Amino acid sequence: MAGAIPASEYTSEIAKEFEERFIGKEESPIVHVVIVYVGSQSVTVTIKYTNAKITQEGIPALYALIEANETILRKSVSCIKTIRNVIA
Repeated sequence: MAGAIPASEYTSEIAKEFEERFIGKEESPIVHVVIVYVGSQSVTVTIKYTNAKITQEGIPALYALIEANETILRKSVSCIKTIRNVIA
């Protein structure tokens, strides 16, 4: 399970607290129960996470940009230039 919290609220202690809310502690793991409604039927699903990682929001996107090839933003830059020309 991966998640993120706002950077303004992030500390390693808060991240650990959220991770433990998903997986529990070794001596007392947590099982989550979710009820999914499909039409008039309800299906109960139980989930037991074995691992969770909470980061600051934006960090996964930053890693994606760092690891991507140099053309990843080319379309975005082209689109922004087009929008600027239309607005001007």
